[in-house]
Amino acid sequence: MGTRFPDSSIEYYETPLICDMTSNLLSENYTMDKFSLVFASCAKNMGTSGISVVIAKKDMLNKTKDNIPKILSYNAYYNSHNSFTTPNTFSIYMINKMLKYVDDIGGIGEMEKINKEKSDIIYDFLDESKLFYNDIEKDYRSITTIAFSIKKNKEKFLEEARKNNIYNLSDYNSDYIRIGLYNGVEKSNVKKLIEFMHKYEKNN
Repeated sequence: MGTRFPDSSIEYYETPLICDMTSNLLSENYTMDKFSLVFASCAKNMGTSGISVVIAKKDMLNKTKDNIPKILSYNAYYNSHNSFTTPNTFSIYMINKMLKYVDDIGGIGEMEKINKEKSDIIYDFLDESKLFYNDIEKDYRSITTIAFSIKKNKEKFLEEARKNNIYNLSDYNSDYIRIGLYNGVEKSNVKKLIEFMHKYEKNN
């Protein structure tokens, strides 16, 4: 949680490379031909829940076993040139809107720049904080799923956040608190969070 492999660290391999890009597809640049297959739930960066995107090389699709149910076979979907069931049309509409938005602002490179600006605000604060901390190597920190810890009273911090109308700071019953910093999150939202964390640290 809170980590990612930057594109520069990913090499070409003979062994097929398969990646779950649910958290970062459309949020930062990747050299896609390094991967044999990529899949992602669209609810993070591309639209709403209920639909996924799969990007696959044709030779990978051809390796699909015959005993896989048709509804689960990417190769069957590809060869049908259609869908076996009525698709989630609203989600497809939202993906189209999101793709147009990213294209209008200058492409994924510009989206990555915006996301890095948002994540840098948080990481800069965490690196200077005496109460909150992030122990992930800087080169491998995610720019969309930020994980941090608090040295004391995690439950109190989360309760105070909710009182200040800051929601969806996930803890997953672990020592980490997670911030979902996806494409739909505005820089103003990030600044509001950091203002609250500054104030909380000062008072605790």
